[in-house]
Amino acid sequence: MRVRAMFYHAYEHYLESAFPYDELRPLTCDGHDTWGSSVLPHSFSLTLIDALDTLLVSTGSAPPQTSQAHVAQGADRRT
Repeated sequence: MRVRAMFYHAYEHYLESAFPYDELRPLTCDGHDTWGSSVLPHSFSLTLIDALDTLLVSTGSAPPQTSQAHVAQGADRRT
């Protein structure tokens, strides 16, 4: 139960402070692109993509629609 609460704490703060960037910088609480931002003009939201399978495993149900929509929006932006 405690691990799940810690996961949701980190997940919600990423969405609040760093989305759509790749990761959250813990000391400054801002977003940071780590995957070729000088080459590619957009973020991949890697933390969000990585968290979706953890959400599925930890809750036993599909990730929230908002998370799926964020990933879909990012994919549309890149095509």
